[in-house]
Amino acid sequence: DGSWSLTGQPFTPGTYTFDYRITNVAGFSDAIVTLIIQDPPVAQNDVLTATVNIVNNYAAPTLFNDNSSGTDYLGTPAATIVSFGGGDAPGTVTTNAAGATVAFAGGTLTVNANGSLAITNPTATGAFTFLYRIQNASGFSDATVTVNIQGPPDGFDDSAATVLGGTSTPGS
Repeated sequence: DGSWSLTGQPFTPGTYTFDYRITNVAGFSDAIVTLIIQDPPVAQNDVLTATVNIVNNYAAPTLFNDNSSGTDYLGTPAATIVSFGGGDAPGTVTTNAAGATVAFAGGTLTVNANGSLAITNPTATGAFTFLYRIQNASGFSDATVTVNIQGPPDGFDDSAATVLGGTSTPGS
């Protein structure tokens, strides 16, 4: 009847082929069936630290690495970041295409397809978030990035102390 089935789970992503032959009283014909098994990506949440008033560069593939919740699974074929936004970044996760630069924490945020990003000259301290979407031919997955932006330490002048009988009195 020409039907066939593929059984067993999980399937290993890849390209598979099989041959078949159809026959009738007049002869036969051979053909090949090619199956391409793909796997959707799975993004994991991330936590990063940045510093105010400087360019904070994160090399590829920072967002794909284990930054608190596990490594992103890019699937088959390998996914890339296609968009980002939401949280404290403008729009939603689908608003800004990978490679775009948007306002973020008083500075700017650029998220690239290869998992690299830059947070440039943020002026606000605290926890800020944005989402990114990874996508391949099989599907997509979103993750939230929390960026903890810290200011430099504040040093204060110390006052002199005088030791009297084994105790100290600050400022004396």
